[in-house]
Amino acid sequence: MTDDQQMAGILGELTAAMADAPPSTESYWTSDELHGLYERFEREPDLPPTDGQRRLFIAHRARRAASSRIRGLLSSLKKAAERGGVTATAEAAVLAEACVRAGLAEW
Repeated sequence: MTDDQQMAGILGELTAAMADAPPSTESYWTSDELHGLYERFEREPDLPPTDGQRRLFIAHRARRAASSRIRGLLSSLKKAAERGGVTATAEAAVLAEACVRAGLAEW
């Protein structure tokens, strides 16, 4: 596989991962609130979450998984750039910036 083919694959996967990423749950709960809820359910495992809490936990988990996938792709992009294998620099820069702005390059 050539560098151009590999880069096209990474950029395609990054575009798809961005499109598939669920919306952020931060507007519903802060990180401190989520952490507090996780701790509460660890201390009281029989305490059933409400339907709303269950949906938010699932959404939060999905968002973290998407973010992890995107971070891996950005790492691959970085390695390709370090090797000089990025020819679509404008597209790569736009996608990387979009990931950062969407909060998907964190965790």
